[in-house]
Amino acid sequence: MSKNKKNLNIKVSGESPTVQLNTSGLFRSHSIQNESPIDIYIKRNKALLVKLGSLDRDGHIDATRDSHLYNLFLLGMVSNVESFFRCLLRELILIDKISYEQCLEQQLTYAAAMHHNAKLLPEALLEQCTFISLKNIRDTTKSYLNIAITDSPLHKELVECIKSFEQLCQIRHCIVHRAGLLGSKNAIKLGIEQHKSFFENPIYLDLSFLQESNAICLNCVRNYNNFIFNSVLARYVDSNKSNIAWNYNIDRKWFKKYYDQFNSEELNLDAQRRGTKHYSAKVAYDELRNHYDIAHY
Repeated sequence: MSKNKKNLNIKVSGESPTVQLNTSGLFRSHSIQNESPIDIYIKRNKALLVKLGSLDRDGHIDATRDSHLYNLFLLGMVSNVESFFRCLLRELILIDKISYEQCLEQQLTYAAAMHHNAKLLPEALLEQCTFISLKNIRDTTKSYLNIAITDSPLHKELVECIKSFEQLCQIRHCIVHRAGLLGSKNAIKLGIEQHKSFFENPIYLDLSFLQESNAICLNCVRNYNNFIFNSVLARYVDSNKSNIAWNYNIDRKWFKKYYDQFNSEELNLDAQRRGTKHYSAKVAYDELRNHYDIAHY
């Protein structure tokens, strides 16, 4: 047998032309948004919904014919929630002393240490984190903020909202990693009895499901935002008892720092239009003070 025998090379799929990929041209510089993480999330999701509604209303999208386009909208919704988590944790690490100290021994890549914007540097800490399950969110919240999400009745609403979001993440996994087909692991997470007959069948989303998905995403974001806000406020009070005057004009500086990171001008406007309660900084501060007055602080 000849030592120079070549490998079999029948190009049944045709030739592969050379392609030069320039990824550096895909990214554009932009200024850091001076808005709360929850408002950034709400504006991004509203933009998705406006586009989806426009396409549906004008007859440019059909659930059967264009199922892949509906899939893309779900990917955007879930991605916006994950971005909210990263943004909120990043901002808290920058302004909250206990969160900052919790992260001092966390590891960064050398590239991030050398080249990252200082205001965005904490986000580089989260590059190994995911926010696609209750366990992921629990672990990351504890590791970076030192705040526990437990199974106690006090955290029940938050846990249920995150679990609903986790179901959407399973659908997203099918779309991204299995070309829109239902896999066995996803079926187990979604409920094996209800989904066992749909293995390897394609997903078909529609406008109604995406509207429900938007509500689930917003509930998750809203509840997590409320939970972390109350947790860091209570922690701040417990750690700074001698420095709190319980006078808004005096305490305004430290309180507004937290309030501004969690307040949603978008949701406040919606509440005003509906005539429902919303919190100004002063109203939120008064409720905090009343809580500690009741507790004989």
